[in-house]
Order: sequence, then C-alpha cells, then structure tokens
Amino acid sequence: MEKELITAAKQGNTEAFSRLTALYLKRIYRSAYFFLRNVDDAEDACQSTFINAYRHIKYFDETRPLLPYLYRIVKNVCINQLKKKHNALLSDPEQLAADSSEAPERILENHYRTEILYRAMDNLNNGFKEILILKYWNNCSYREMADALSVPVGTIMSRIYYARKKLKEKILELEEIK
Repeated sequence: MEKELITAAKQGNTEAFSRLTALYLKRIYRSAYFFLRNVDDAEDACQSTFINAYRHIKYFDETRPLLPYLYRIVKNVCINQLKKKHNALLSDPEQLAADSSEAPERILENHYRTEILYRAMDNLNNGFKEILILKYWNNCSYREMADALSVPVGTIMSRIYYARKKLKEKILELEEIK
C-alpha cells in the first residue's frame, strides 16, 4: 500500500500524500518531541518534515521504505531548531531565566549534552545513525526496523549493539576535546 501511495504522491496526488502523512505522523511527532521536548516545537518540526518530504517526494525511490527517509528529515529539522534555540540562549543570558524555572547552569548543561549527542551522531556512519534513530528516537520494535530496512531481525540486533558501542566511543572522544 505504501508504494502505491508514494507513486501516486509523486504524480501530484495530494490525497495520497495526506494518507502517507497520516500513516507516519505519530512516529514523526514522537521523534520531534524526543529531540525538542516541547509540544509546539515538535508540531512545527512535524509540519516542516512533511512539507520537505512533499517538496522532494518526486525524487524519492518508491522501492525503498519511506519511514527512514522521514526520520532523516525530522532529525535534521530538529537539529536545526535546537541550534537556533541554543544560539539564542547563549546570545541572551537573561532569556535563560525567563524561559525556564530551571537554573541557567542546568539548561546550559542539558544543551551541552544534547550538542555532544548530536555531534557524536553526526560522526557515525549512516547505517549506525539510522538504526539508533529508529530504535531510540522512534521506539521501533526489532521487527519494525527489520521491515523498514529490509534486513533480518538478527542483523538489526547486531547493528544496534555496534551502533551503541560506536556512539559511546564518539561521545567520549568529544567530551575529551571540550
């Protein structure tokens, strides 16, 4: 069904794209919320994700699963939103206190940890990034990931193990640099 909807959407059928959006909206929203931790920001990120996907659907290979493609878009949208927010917080220290009841030091520490995580994720190969996003940002089951990536469940389990190991190494490297 997904392939037919993608094919129709590529031909300009907005109803088909709306159905694709309905299929993935909750998962994409969860991903955005995980990154942003704010309902309004997550909704904005979802909207941007589906707008970007719609604009570029004509280039999408309908033989591939749509879910990983949407995850990559939402991840990039969220990272860009966080960078803008992070830069705004750093440029206006008074805004730190106004935006939260948390101590400014705690907010900055959370932003620092988030930045380290994003940088570490950016330093991973695409296969590791994708598997971690599917597992931890979208709470996909092993079966869902295997279906989305067209690989056996055992391969998914192995990839998660090695991706976590590599992510930990990258985080430790980045923390030593700072």
